[in-house]
Amino acid sequence: KHTQITNNLSDDDIIIILKYFNDFLTSGFQGNFQKLRELKIYKPLWGIASTDDKQQPIQQCCSLENFAHVYILNEEWSNIIRRSFKRNFFTEQFHEKKTVLLMQKKIEPLSKIFTHIRFIIPSDMEIFSQLCLPHFRKLDVRSQANLLKYFTDDIDDKLFQHEKDQCRKQLHDHLEIFTQSANNHHHHEHLHRTMGSSRSSRDPPEICPIFELYDPHIKNIRSILDVHHFPDEQFHTPTMLKFLKECGLRSYIPTDKCKQIMESIQLNVKQEGWTNELRKRSKYLYEHLLTNWTRYDNSILDYKFLEPHQMHFESDDLMQLHEQYTNSSDNINPAEHFRHTCIKLSDGELLKDARLCWTSSYLLPEFVRLEQYDDFSEKQQPIEQNALDFFKLNKKPSYALVQKNLSNLAKKFSLKYHKINNNPKSSPTVIPQQGTDDILISVLKTIYHYFQYEIKHERRAEIYKELEDRECIYSRTRRQFLHGKYFCLNLPIADEIPPFLFSLDQDFHEYKEFFLHIGVQADPHPMLYGDILRKLSKVCDQDYLNSNELCKSLKAMECFFKYLAINSTINSQTKLPGLYLVTNDFKLVKSNDIVIMDDKSKLDYMTKLVHDKFMFN
Repeated sequence: KHTQITNNLSDDDIIIILKYFNDFLTSGFQGNFQKLRELKIYKPLWGIASTDDKQQPIQQCCSLENFAHVYILNEEWSNIIRRSFKRNFFTEQFHEKKTVLLMQKKIEPLSKIFTHIRFIIPSDMEIFSQLCLPHFRKLDVRSQANLLKYFTDDIDDKLFQHEKDQCRKQLHDHLEIFTQSANNHHHHEHLHRTMGSSRSSRDPPEICPIFELYDPHIKNIRSILDVHHFPDEQFHTPTMLKFLKECGLRSYIPTDKCKQIMESIQLNVKQEGWTNELRKRSKYLYEHLLTNWTRYDNSILDYKFLEPHQMHFESDDLMQLHEQYTNSSDNINPAEHFRHTCIKLSDGELLKDARLCWTSSYLLPEFVRLEQYDDFSEKQQPIEQNALDFFKLNKKPSYALVQKNLSNLAKKFSLKYHKINNNPKSSPTVIPQQGTDDILISVLKTIYHYFQYEIKHERRAEIYKELEDRECIYSRTRRQFLHGKYFCLNLPIADEIPPFLFSLDQDFHEYKEFFLHIGVQADPHPMLYGDILRKLSKVCDQDYLNSNELCKSLKAMECFFKYLAINSTINSQTKLPGLYLVTNDFKLVKSNDIVIMDDKSKLDYMTKLVHDKFMFN
């Protein structure tokens, strides 16, 4: 110890000295060789290097008596650690007398003496978890990737299952790696705006715990999250990603993160309106929720992140229908309103139900449907029932919405009828009347179908009663919506008498069950016309009929007798309530004050009659 000749010992000399003591222990000698730590015969991986005359650094030998932890590493590990860690990292450790690493080509022959003087001979896994992992932050990205690769290729396979599990847990808790940095300046600038993040694109990449990062191969994830959420490209090999996933790399976006993204979408829409980037984010986030729906709870449904579907005049016949009846003097530009509106799933109805509720509710964007694209089969597949229930996608629009839609339509048509908005500038292309009617009738058929089949049995009576009091049936003749009581199911159009009686459009006959419940007459019968004559007589009282009233009265009389002839329920004994007919002096008079003459030549007899009212057949 006192002859300081140890500086120029070769590696072989050192091994010979240590082996000498090792042999004592192997032969069972009970000596205490702790003083070996004090000898200056050790060359740490990083220690004090002096330079000789030729400026070559020489590794100086030193004593290790004051060091807490001495680790013995084989050549391969020594090289890996030398390559990975910066030189000054362990020098610092060395000066603080904490940890020192020794390289030993052959550890086995000297293991007894090393253990005896409390040097640690760590296993591969211990070197990785105790020496490398705690200082992973200090490595550059390439060294991080190389160390992990070495671990997966050379160490992991040799571990027992329980060691593997323990190791994964340690990595999950302590592994921190570099995130991807934005090398594409433009792409980042944009995301940086929409994410509301305050980073500039010149930022160095960050170092993040593994459980805060995401697998970059999740479908469309790059449109949802910015680049700082992914491991650096160095880690993107399939085997490495598989390993990182086992250690905690995320394969889906958790609830809180989703809510954060939705809030940022909402904020951006409020400030700048919908942009294509935001639309993409909203769509892919929705698809992500759909794919991973079992991982979320209901609270996710309370956030707004969707753009309401906006109709376009060229492609949507509904819009064309609307266009006919909107007044251009309205200042609200719907497009502007939609641009800044963000809705949640429950705020809108599916696009396929547009005809039922388009004027009374938001419609969900086109990509929200009852089926989704399946990557394996490359086809649209129905979404499974439980997911539909979770997102409440399969519920029909409520009766209140459909009813509101119907009254909106009715209102627009009566406006048209009253010529309130015959504004020449109101529409770029006016659809011919026939076209409008056809579109309207197809919309109404959808609505009547809903009333006949979709309303729950227990609510039918109450709802039909309510509809009986509303103007909800469209008449082509009148171009207006009217109450059910004005319509008759099997009435030829020729026998209509506006405004008292209308024929129900052929197109609506398939919903006759519904119509009969809300006051529509099933078949024409004489007293339908008798009632019209009575109403007219009330209006005209004792006056002469004007030409319009006369036409209607004569038409009503003609139909009265036409249906009287074929009606089986009325016979000569039937007492008809007050029936009024037109006389020869163009007044409406009660029928029992009238004589009907078939033959003009009998005029002479008339003078003998008490009545002075008569009519010719």
